Amino acid sequence: MKTLATNKTIRELLTAIRNGTLVPSPEFQRNLVWSNKHKSAFIETVLRGYPFPEIYIAAGEVNPDTGEAIEMLVDGQQRLTTLYQYFSQSQDLKLTKGISPYSDLTHEKKINFLKYEVVVRDLGQTSITEIKEILQRINSTNYSLLKFGQF
Repeated sequence: MKTLATNKTIRELLTAIRNGTLVPSPEFQRNLVWSNKHKSAFIETVLRGYPFPEIYIAAGEVNPDTGEAIEMLVDGQQRLTTLYQYFSQSQDLKLTKGISPYSDLTHEKKINFLKYEVVVRDLGQTSITEIKEILQRINSTNYSLLKFGQF
């Protein structure tokens, strides 16, 4: 299987979610499980400009009449959902002490957040069966960030 790795900004990814061209919760995704503590630590990672693991996408359906297509988020739902909640100031996100809400960021920090580059691995046109196999392999590790004191 040949994949393509590129970078997309948080702004591009959030816009695609809002427009419905990137589907963050296809039927094969796991439920959201991050606590607000995990979400806050992740937001802090991004605000500091630190890298985080790549996300995976795959081509979805194409409307043959309009030519418009969607992409499916294969891996990275927790991360992108957290970023979307932060940007949109969702009531579902309760930030821990010391993490400023998006609305309280300076203009420069807001721009840096939106320009942050996320590594995106594009699986292209891939069957749901193969996507499920890939997703299972990506998430098959027994290692937890908790073991390394990250959260």
